[in-house]
Amino acid sequence: MKRTRPPLLRAVQPSAPPEARADLPQEAGRLVGRGADLVALRRLLAGERLVTLLGPPGVGKSRIALRLAHELAFAGVHFVDLGAAATLEAAVAEALGGAGAVEEALARLGPTTLLLDGADRLAPGAAPVIERWLAAAPGLRCLVTSSVRLGAAGEVCHDLPPLAREEAVELYEEVAGRIGAAPGRHGDRAVIEQLVDRLDLLPLAIELAAARSRVLRPRQLLARIDEGIEVLRARGRSGRHATLVDALRASWELLSPAEQDALARCTVFVGSFTLEAAEAILERRPCAPPIVDLLEALRDRSLLQLAPCEPPRFHLLQTVRAFAGAELERRGLADEVRSRHAAHYVAACESESDGVHGSVPLAMVVAERENLLAAHRASLAAAPALAARAALLLAPLLAMQGPPALEAEVLEAGIDAARRAGSPLLLARALRPWAVLLVRSGRLEEAREALTACSEGARAAGNRLLETHAAIELGRLHFAAGAFEEATAVLVAAREDARACGWRFLEGYAWNFLGMVAEAKGDLPASATAFEAAIDRFRIAESRRYEGLALMNLGVTRAALGYLAHAAGLFEQSIAAMREVADRAGEADAVLNLGCVHLSAGRLDDAEPLLRRALHLERACENGRAEALALGNLGIAAHERGELRTARELLHEAIERCRSSNERHFRCSLLPFRGAVEATLGNLAEARGDFDEARRYFEGLGDRGFLRTVEVCEVFLSLADDHVDLRAAQALLDEPVAAIRSTELRMAMRLATRALALRRGAPSSSAAAPEGQPAIEVGPEAAWFRIPGGEKVDLRRRKAQRLIVRALVEQRLAAPGVGLSVEQIFAAGWQGTRALPSAAAARVYVAIGSLRSLGLGELLLRQDDGYLIDPRHPVRRVAAR
Repeated sequence: MKRTRPPLLRAVQPSAPPEARADLPQEAGRLVGRGADLVALRRLLAGERLVTLLGPPGVGKSRIALRLAHELAFAGVHFVDLGAAATLEAAVAEALGGAGAVEEALARLGPTTLLLDGADRLAPGAAPVIERWLAAAPGLRCLVTSSVRLGAAGEVCHDLPPLAREEAVELYEEVAGRIGAAPGRHGDRAVIEQLVDRLDLLPLAIELAAARSRVLRPRQLLARIDEGIEVLRARGRSGRHATLVDALRASWELLSPAEQDALARCTVFVGSFTLEAAEAILERRPCAPPIVDLLEALRDRSLLQLAPCEPPRFHLLQTVRAFAGAELERRGLADEVRSRHAAHYVAACESESDGVHGSVPLAMVVAERENLLAAHRASLAAAPALAARAALLLAPLLAMQGPPALEAEVLEAGIDAARRAGSPLLLARALRPWAVLLVRSGRLEEAREALTACSEGARAAGNRLLETHAAIELGRLHFAAGAFEEATAVLVAAREDARACGWRFLEGYAWNFLGMVAEAKGDLPASATAFEAAIDRFRIAESRRYEGLALMNLGVTRAALGYLAHAAGLFEQSIAAMREVADRAGEADAVLNLGCVHLSAGRLDDAEPLLRRALHLERACENGRAEALALGNLGIAAHERGELRTARELLHEAIERCRSSNERHFRCSLLPFRGAVEATLGNLAEARGDFDEARRYFEGLGDRGFLRTVEVCEVFLSLADDHVDLRAAQALLDEPVAAIRSTELRMAMRLATRALALRRGAPSSSAAAPEGQPAIEVGPEAAWFRIPGGEKVDLRRRKAQRLIVRALVEQRLAAPGVGLSVEQIFAAGWQGTRALPSAAAARVYVAIGSLRSLGLGELLLRQDDGYLIDPRHPVRRVAAR
């Protein structure tokens, strides 16, 4: 039979709202959001004869159907509420006036739209009935709302999602305002956002919650909803939409006993879950369909959501979970199902661990974070050993993703559970990550006690691997305490034990901390060698996370050595690795370091967005120390832009955060930069206080690099004196610094050189030359350069020369007057290439000679510390167009 389409009706297009038709239910207020869904439904109704609007209870299917009914009010529309109907035919017959057979009545009406609202209960037998009507009445079209497909021939479905968050908040505030709730009662947007999220962004739930806003504030509503959804009941409201519980109960009663049982048991999952997990945890009842069929049936009824990922993952809306979870409790099955859930997830995630450094969470452990956390908490009382094992799986994940408070909670509970389980080895394993957390928090004596107990437990159990791991953590503790010699001795011994036993991860772990110790002692070449060894071992062990950490540490060392481009590349590799393993804290630190290296090179436009992003990430991880560093570097960038008051505010906030968290080293590293700002603003006493405190600290450490940074920043005190000796200030900046390299010193040199140039009225040596002042122009990625009055020189086919020019320009902008050594120039021009020193020097000599012949000539200088661009000539980078 040829399918007949109804004529297109102009009333389908939105126009001025028609007057209400008496036989249609009235709309309750403005429809918030749903613009895209209305457009899609209008298009479907214009071309299809049977459209089913699908969605979970409370998502607003009836509300949209009613809006469309009013739009079509004078184009032949009949709105039929099927909520209490005995049969589909009886309900439609009543809506049509009860005149004769439904097929004949529909045929006589001509072009007609039936809006059949709430077909869930009648869905099993609805398909043949509607097919018969469509065949009898060629001008008929039907829009059906239901949580389940009808399965009729020609049916086209539109899934109605929850509201967008902005729309959900708007709906809450509109309903609250409509009933006269005081703005102060519902004006806390952050809490309202939490509330609508907790309500799954479902319009019915949001409207019912907002109806309580005159009595209950959003925060109170949020607390009560966490206790149960019965609070979502509207006074004086009846029918299917009186409460969300009523809507959910109606859907529940349409399920078979096996489907009800499966839905109730699914509430044990937190977040999402896989089919395999469901099959392992849900008990298949005798004669019941397979679990996969039950899940599919629940998905078809919109009670179970399915995420389009690989592998596919199911999840419950919170409101559905609360309702069905109450049913699980009522049946007395909750404890049994939670026990099965906990045993499955701990065993499954342990099978994904490599057994050597089981602290590396693989994809499954990351994906099942919330289920593991639920398993840990559910087992604390009845199965402490299981709870401790879950804590061990969660520990590295929480160290990566935070928040720190949750990490501490889980580890403390895990240690207590291990003690109650009576397992000395399990306790020793739990004490190691606890000690690491204590070291990170600066609680070194407590960490020492935990590591001693860990080592003793490992030795008593004959677990040499854990004993070696604890020894490395002890080296880490010595490093954090500033006892570098003790740290080196412990780490070297542990590294050799790991190497002898073939434990490549632990060998790399020891190398990593040895690199940090060497860096702190100022031996940067040894530090770089150690980090490279760590990267090699981590790659052999296939530990992507720790490879990323070692790459970041190597980047810090390379930046301190002056290889800024290489350092930036290492940080970018680290960011990629951290994203792969969902290490939010590691990613935040790598982004922060990348921003710092761009700032060190004078690339403010690149640095500031990265530093702001790092600040956001560090705050999300609740890493106060790194957050302070991001704020401090943003303050230095503001100083360089001349925004002195902003710079002072940012640096002050950063220093106070360090002070509150007892982070003295970072605080003192920022003090010279705040002192420079205070001196420029005329606050000389405050500036001297900052310089004096920083000097005392770094003299105690014997850190020549930071002492030099303090000296350079003190130039700002001299410049604040009207009778300053500019030659003496310049002589201070001209003192050799090749042997002491750090990103902080580069930034201080650039700020001071710029300030001195401005005081003299001379052109600044910062990134941009004053307007009208001839400058050496350099294209993007040094693809070309042009000297004042000369022609553009193309370097795109001269890779080595291009890379050398890029490195020289970065050095010129970062540290004017400081040269690049032959080794640094060779590394920049021939990246990744190894050569004998004599061969490398020959290549550099030839490349420098060719650059001079191409036009740089006398602009390329050679001094004791290497080659450089003459600092008397401004350099301007030209952005890509």
